[in-house]
Amino acid sequence: MREREDEFQQRGVRIFAVSFESATRTGEYQQKQRLPFPILRDPHRAAYLLFGIERRAVHKIYRPSTIWYYVRSAIRGEFPGRTKGDMFQLGGNVLLDRDGSTLWVYQSSQPADRPSVDAIFKEIDRRTGV
Repeated sequence: MREREDEFQQRGVRIFAVSFESATRTGEYQQKQRLPFPILRDPHRAAYLLFGIERRAVHKIYRPSTIWYYVRSAIRGEFPGRTKGDMFQLGGNVLLDRDGSTLWVYQSSQPADRPSVDAIFKEIDRRTGV
């Protein structure tokens, strides 16, 4: 997303990340990843609950497709850092309009499950009539 931030701006879209992690961990992550957008803290996971973004048991998260994703990443030399947070909390993507009404929610089914940036642009364009 950071590489295509200008395309989001052209659509009038502002990006925010949301994390339940501590302020220290959130700040470290933002700096390490060089994120040009803010990370909002949600330590009680109210937004996660509101948008149905689940916390799942290990056997529902680490399925063969998840393990294969990490194997392929390792082959490419991309090694995920050791998980320090809640590895059972899934992520997601949410589009809100200017009034805060929900336009679209993508609920991840496993840690590596995220829509592509092109899929997000498609949803933005479809829901805003662009």
